[in-house]
Amino acid sequence: MWHIRTCSSNKIAVIMVLIQSHKDFQTLRRLPFCYLCGQSFLDTDVKDIDHLPPRACFHKSDRLNPLTLPTHKRCNHAENLSDEKIGQIVSLLFGYAPRSRDRKLAFITARHPITQKQLVAITNVDLRGIIWRWVRGFHAALYRESLHSNTLRTIVPPLQSAKIEGSTVVTDPLRPQDILLMALVRQNRLGLKVDKIVSNSGKLNYFCMWTQDDSDRWFCAFALDIYGWRKLGERDHLPQRNCVGAYFWGQNKPPIGASTSQRQGLRNIVLDGQDVFRD
Repeated sequence: MWHIRTCSSNKIAVIMVLIQSHKDFQTLRRLPFCYLCGQSFLDTDVKDIDHLPPRACFHKSDRLNPLTLPTHKRCNHAENLSDEKIGQIVSLLFGYAPRSRDRKLAFITARHPITQKQLVAITNVDLRGIIWRWVRGFHAALYRESLHSNTLRTIVPPLQSAKIEGSTVVTDPLRPQDILLMALVRQNRLGLKVDKIVSNSGKLNYFCMWTQDDSDRWFCAFALDIYGWRKLGERDHLPQRNCVGAYFWGQNKPPIGASTSQRQGLRNIVLDGQDVFRD
């Protein structure tokens, strides 16, 4: 799963971790640990297979070559309701809405504080938590090691978060460090210096790279896209945004084989006294 790309001068080779072939995905089903709890499997364990993201997120024609990882059955079962909810959110891109009796999402309407346009909000989904679970699985797939659920991280979801005050929506703005992360991932994608996972007929794309902040802490910056899901966000009165984030590694070197970047310009990773890893 390591791939080498050579630049046009034939002098520099870029090593990256890439998961996209049927063989890659089959190999991952033999991982010796559960990415959810981090424990190695015992012969007596009841195992399951977890789809990341769940099958419900994809049209039937796009369910080839999914990313699946082994888990304990008890660990995976605890995520069933979250999987149903995120599947129903992404299916809105296809114009599909579940019947009332099958609907797991709760909606409310409120007004934009400036335009007074009526907006629809989902109130019962921990989108950051769902994305973080997937990222932990992506980390396990790329680097063959578990990532603790309590790892310091920050996540910018593709749907804007907000608070409801009375009948009005008060949105949470992007922070300067969120914009910096977007630029960092984009810069490295253009330079082919990223590790990535491409699954489900190319409808899921996950990109990540590793670098250090001014305190020499290694962290991973990532971007995640499913069907261009930023389009789920309101267009006319709230800015659409890509799903990006970062997590702090806690070790003095990146994972073996990971794509790394110079930390040029990263002295601003801590801005206005606010750490990038605090949501």
